[in-house]
Amino acid sequence: MSLVQPTQPSTVLVAIDIAKLRHDVLIEAPGWKNRKRLILPNTSAEFRLFADFLHGLKHPVRIAFEATGN
Repeated sequence: MSLVQPTQPSTVLVAIDIAKLRHDVLIEAPGWKNRKRLILPNTSAEFRLFADFLHGLKHPVRIAFEATGN
């Protein structure tokens, strides 16, 4: 009898370095040849666009934050 092991779905990995005025973002997605880097201004409109972009990738998303502070 063979052992059945479920496979994990392809996941989009997002790393966000949080700052006061802008956030540096690194995205790695299945099927992409290279990682994408972008700067996300700290505004609600930009967050909405970013969320819509991630939702449009059609994969589960795992996000890690690196908060820097005093």
